[in-house]
Amino acid sequence: MIAAFGWLLNYRLRHNTGTEQLSRLLTEEQLSYLEDKKYIPVMILDLLGKWISEQNRKKYIDNIVWVAMDKQLNHFSQIVGGCERISNTPLPFAYSVLLHRTVYFYCFWLPFGLVDSLGWMIPVVVLLISYTFIALDAIIQEIEEPFGEKENDLALNTICQSIEYSIFEQAQIPQEEYKPSGSYFID
Repeated sequence: MIAAFGWLLNYRLRHNTGTEQLSRLLTEEQLSYLEDKKYIPVMILDLLGKWISEQNRKKYIDNIVWVAMDKQLNHFSQIVGGCERISNTPLPFAYSVLLHRTVYFYCFWLPFGLVDSLGWMIPVVVLLISYTFIALDAIIQEIEEPFGEKENDLALNTICQSIEYSIFEQAQIPQEEYKPSGSYFID
């Protein structure tokens, strides 16, 4: 379920509805529970919380482990909230327009301010300074949406695969043999 949580958060941040990874990682019962939910990453945390509570109730894990695991689920929930805020808070339009216009205004007037001190070197110096400021303006626009699928965005698919491989390796479950039947968990 933790690997599924990573994939679900990935899909949520990229505004995708993909479920191809989930059918590999979750049982039919879990998939049907999540089917009509709106905030699926949070709902998978709810499933995990219920599972952990059930393990504690059956005395498979003690209270100290249960509290520690619950604390980790709370951290996951905070991660979801932080990522949602980043994803849903665009760069304010007024800020981007002001920044864009200020850069070009500065680059236009820069040669007039340097004409007395640089002489014939003005074109080279102005070109370097202008290139730097225009590049910074372009970078700001590029990093505005870090969760997209462009070349410079975060490699969320790779991160999710790494999480999945790590979880399966720690649980000593060969990933190619994994079937979400629940048999790998304590019943």
